[in-house]
Amino acid sequence: MIARLLVILLTLLGCFLTRQLAFDDDEFQHAHMAVLIGRGEVAHRDFFEHHLPLYHMLQAAHMAGAAGPAALMRLRTLSALFFGASLACALALLKRENNQDSPALLLLWALSPIFLIKMLEARPESLALLLYLLCLWLLKPESPRLLWAGVLGSAMVLSSQKFIFPAAALALIVFLDFGWKACIRFCLAALPLPLLFLAYLLLTASLEAAWEQLVILNGSWKEHFSWWMYGSLLWRSSGLLCLLAMMGLLLGQRRALILSGATLLALLLVPIPFRQTWLMLYPALLLGAGRGWQELSALLPEGRFRSVTLTLLCFIGLLPALSNLLQELEYSPQRDLQQMNELAEHTQGPVFDGRGIVFWRDHVGYYPWLHQGLIQMLDHEAYANESIQALIESGYPPFVRDYRTELFPETLLSFLEDQYEPSDLEELWQPGFRLQLSRLMGSGMKLDLPVAGVWQLQFEGGSILLNAEAAEAGSLHTLPAGELQVRGRGFIRKGKLIRVKEQP
Repeated sequence: MIARLLVILLTLLGCFLTRQLAFDDDEFQHAHMAVLIGRGEVAHRDFFEHHLPLYHMLQAAHMAGAAGPAALMRLRTLSALFFGASLACALALLKRENNQDSPALLLLWALSPIFLIKMLEARPESLALLLYLLCLWLLKPESPRLLWAGVLGSAMVLSSQKFIFPAAALALIVFLDFGWKACIRFCLAALPLPLLFLAYLLLTASLEAAWEQLVILNGSWKEHFSWWMYGSLLWRSSGLLCLLAMMGLLLGQRRALILSGATLLALLLVPIPFRQTWLMLYPALLLGAGRGWQELSALLPEGRFRSVTLTLLCFIGLLPALSNLLQELEYSPQRDLQQMNELAEHTQGPVFDGRGIVFWRDHVGYYPWLHQGLIQMLDHEAYANESIQALIESGYPPFVRDYRTELFPETLLSFLEDQYEPSDLEELWQPGFRLQLSRLMGSGMKLDLPVAGVWQLQFEGGSILLNAEAAEAGSLHTLPAGELQVRGRGFIRKGKLIRVKEQP
């Protein structure tokens, strides 16, 4: 009863924390992909993507009508439910493997910062981890449900391709525990979903692009860092959980040993093992630590001394985890939420942005998002030319100039700096022109407005005429695309003409 109540309380905590944790940039990408699929676009054919799409397809229906940040919070709430379901499944596994609920161990596992934070983000790994635990539950020693385990195992991989390593480990467990015939049945049950996905790629004419992006690009990733960075974080924040898991491995928890071996192989082979990659290790930690906790309990004399000792040990083990979680909560999502709302208020249509923070809008060009690893894989000149052409064809949409802008190739950056000017809204740039004093005098300067819209004239001192008509500083003008004559009188400073609203 205590353990079940704990699952409910932790799930409610997860729902609360989804509103408190800062956004990871990947969340905008996953939300945008779900929106685009929901609106009829096809990954790989219509836009670049190097993730498998099952998670996004499942979310597409309710994300299709997304019109603001609330849709991302819906995805986070679903992740919190996946988190709660994972805890319930973990509790069932502990009960089956060790014949006890172990609420203290469940608490150590659930509040491990890497697990808690990444499970609550809007990302496919939260679904994949839940499916992973369900597969383990279905592989009961006495009566395995091989059909459903195989189906869920393939769904796990289609949710996140990194989970191919646990899937292979599950197949090995089936072979060792139930024999080669059972392993064949397990593998055959896993085939229908990948075959359906292959048929989908063929029917949507996206197979060639999918192969390039999912296999060739992912297999030749150029950005790398060591697993040690987040491995040390796991050790510092969840040392007791790791020690108990190692104790369980030494005591012969075979399934935990196989699963941990597969995950360690993944961490060595995955070029950029971020924290979400470490989620694959947590089922092995659960099984190993469950055995370790059981043996530790057996070493202590029964009665109040055992209860007090284990409770105190759990409390001490949770201290570094709670300290790390408090550090994470220092960064809230409010800054991003404010920027999303401001961009929605000041723009219409798509926004060119490497983060994809306005995820509910249509994308500009073939690449809706950008990050360090991706830019290293692309042909810079081709990417710049394609993006420039897309910006022109989209009517010069506004763009967000933040830290990811510095990843753009020089050709693209030069185009943006020539054609855009910063607006009153921080980081938002709009199509615009600088009005140089030397060119305003005499007959003035001719501007070629690339698109129609509402343009704002900004300047200090003197006076300015637009097409021979006097215009005040800060005035708004609905202008068509094409030539515009601008003349100045007197000393003019900080002259700009910026589009502030697109053509209605």
